[in-house]
Amino acid sequence: MAKWQLLWDAEKLASAQGVWDYYEERLKMKTPHKPLLDEIIDMLHERHKSELRPELGELDPIRQWFIKDVSKMHVMIPWAQLSVREVYKEGVKDYRTLILFVSEADDICLNALEKAFIFRRDHLFEYGLEGEELDYNILTTGYDGLPLPWTSNPNIVTSIRSLVDLAREMVFQISEEEGEIPFSKKVAGDNPRLVKLCCQVHMERYRWCLAQPDDKTRATGQALKQEFETNIRYNQVTSLAKIGMAESGMIIAERLKDMDTLVSLVWDELNFLGEERDNTDNEEEERHFENSLKKLEQRIRTYFEKFGQAWADALFGSHIHLHKSAMMLDKRSVGQELLTKFLRSQPAYAKLSWVNDVLGENDFAAASQALMHVGTKQETRDWSKKVEVSLAKLSLMAAEADGKVDAIEQREARSDRCDSELRLLELQEKVHKHIKPTIDGALDDDSAIDLVMMDYGTLFVKNRPALQQLLKRGFEEIIAHRVLDAGLLIDVLTLMDHAQHESGPQDISGRQNFMALQALAASQSILDQATWEGSLKLAWKRAFLCDDWEAVNNTVQQADEQVQEALEGTLIFWTLKQGYQTGLWDKHPNLHLLSPSEVLDAGCRADELQSRFPSEDLRDPIIKDNIKDDDDLQGFLSACRLDYWYAEIKELAKRRAFDDAELRAGLSMQVVQEDVDVTPRAKVRVNGIMGTVEEEPEEEERSAVEDSDAVLQSAGGFEGDDEESEEAEGDPMEE
Repeated sequence: MAKWQLLWDAEKLASAQGVWDYYEERLKMKTPHKPLLDEIIDMLHERHKSELRPELGELDPIRQWFIKDVSKMHVMIPWAQLSVREVYKEGVKDYRTLILFVSEADDICLNALEKAFIFRRDHLFEYGLEGEELDYNILTTGYDGLPLPWTSNPNIVTSIRSLVDLAREMVFQISEEEGEIPFSKKVAGDNPRLVKLCCQVHMERYRWCLAQPDDKTRATGQALKQEFETNIRYNQVTSLAKIGMAESGMIIAERLKDMDTLVSLVWDELNFLGEERDNTDNEEEERHFENSLKKLEQRIRTYFEKFGQAWADALFGSHIHLHKSAMMLDKRSVGQELLTKFLRSQPAYAKLSWVNDVLGENDFAAASQALMHVGTKQETRDWSKKVEVSLAKLSLMAAEADGKVDAIEQREARSDRCDSELRLLELQEKVHKHIKPTIDGALDDDSAIDLVMMDYGTLFVKNRPALQQLLKRGFEEIIAHRVLDAGLLIDVLTLMDHAQHESGPQDISGRQNFMALQALAASQSILDQATWEGSLKLAWKRAFLCDDWEAVNNTVQQADEQVQEALEGTLIFWTLKQGYQTGLWDKHPNLHLLSPSEVLDAGCRADELQSRFPSEDLRDPIIKDNIKDDDDLQGFLSACRLDYWYAEIKELAKRRAFDDAELRAGLSMQVVQEDVDVTPRAKVRVNGIMGTVEEEPEEEERSAVEDSDAVLQSAGGFEGDDEESEEAEGDPMEE
């Protein structure tokens, strides 16, 4: 500490010498006002200056102070700025006089502090401090155990900052109102040096505070550091452009490695030079500004080599902030690798990253990955997501076509994920087309949701307020063309009424349960395991509640043919048959054709719904409604033999699907053999799978179907309600 104290005392002497040299030059100037230093010494409190003794010939207060009181340099320096304010308060208002005083205040502070910092840098070795590390002529570390350096006295820190602002604003006002006057250009030229000093004293101040043992001082240091790095430094350096000192500001920002500030100055200068070039009619001036622009652009290119990723991150981040992303993605001779690293560094940039992956890197695999992130993690609009996921799949195919299959991680999984996301969007689009006639009749979105709920939300969610709100939320998202998550899409499909309001290919009435199972097949790799399994059970549970099982179970005085017709008229039959026909059950064995008793309690436990509804306020009412559904299902199981009828329906659906396939194959062969123009059952793309839209069969075909039914019925009847039917069932008929 003693070595530092000796050095600091020597710094004050060097500082005083610098101020005195300035004063000598100032005395040579002839002005109506006395030098500002005279005002400063006069304003100093008596305890900061030695008393003059006229009787001993001591008549010069300035020399007296520099002979006896230079140890108070840290007190005198802040008065350079304060004295200008005092002069202003005393009535000096004209710019020509004030700018002279500001110029003198600048000179005093610059000569005092610059000389001190230079002396420190050049004489560390002489004071035995050669092991200390300086940056910007201030200690980087090692403040613990040291008193506060005199150069970062709180009053100096505050006054230098105020003087920088005062000088800059005065120059700006003069240039706006009067143009250039004596000393205004000098004050503008001094401002970058003052800004540099301002940064030095702030950094030294907060570094010292942070090294102190007491919490209060460290907290002060932390607050000052944050204020300096987020506001003070940026504002002081960038404001230099306001007085035509942008290049000097760039030099300071480069020295401090402040990339955000440097980028801001670069943009300001680019805009200024571009506007000046475009607005001048003078060819020579136009060439001058054009050359200046080229030099600045070259300077920007050197920053990529000098500062690397730090510069790239700041520059490219500003492109995004200023909505100039297109400029960033232009073909570039430098910085391409840094741009790619920047865009891939944050998921938020994925919408730009995939464009760069294609245009700048020719990396379609990376583009596909970025597009999938955008589509699945960021996108909220259904059409936009469809485009992004489709492009992701196309990019993946392009990467494969380039022979980069081995370089694509989890290629099959990524391709399957694209297909799954597109399938879910396709199902959502089908729901929208189904309810669109109702939407078209509404005045606005609010009335549309009311009408849709009236048409499709009155039966299955009756007396189920939480499920009703869940269905309403799903419809709101669909009407607004927002992307539904897989869980909500399944809820909409299993809770909406099966009403048919307009026939045609857009009508999905009766097919919602099958579509929900298609959504489950597509979302197995998207939803977490617990949520998926819970949704599967819930989908089957709600499917079982769609039919009138009391009517199905009442087989009194009904022939087997009538019973079979009743079974084939259930939605469960159609759902199962469609699954067999399309191969859904074979392709996705995990869907499990669950029986009614296996889905009891589905959606009635918190762990099943935890990931979708973390809040108990949302989850508990839904569980309450699911329990009500459980009670209804239990009633069907105990009173209507639902498990038995489900087993019969499952076998019947499988046979019907097989028979229909055989019939279609036979008819197709007949057409080929007879070369007859016969129109087969309409083939359309149902939910992304080539399926069959069943139409009314022709007479010949109907008789074949009826004959087939007769054969099935003769093989075994259906169990009735009474003992007589059981006895009558007997043994199967022999062939």
